[in-house]
Amino acid sequence: MRNCKFTESGDPIILGVLKEHTVADTLKQLAECEAAGATACNLHLSYLVDENREPESLKKIFETANVPIMAVHYNHNPKGIERKDTSDQRVA
Repeated sequence: MRNCKFTESGDPIILGVLKEHTVADTLKQLAECEAAGATACNLHLSYLVDENREPESLKKIFETANVPIMAVHYNHNPKGIERKDTSDQRVA
């Protein structure tokens, strides 16, 4: 992320939603959101498969973004994803 802040995203904020399973697909979707005029993005961590939720993987997403990203992690299993971690681990 290039020193992006939600407080500097303009009014109203045009929010892109990132719900992909891999970092590569998330980066493609991020580029599409930015090209379509998103001034910020919402990254759904629960959609990323386990190995793509590691700090180094997430760092790639945040460093690539030209808009601020709000990461959310809902306590559910999206369709097509099998969790290896428990609910307690996801909350921690």
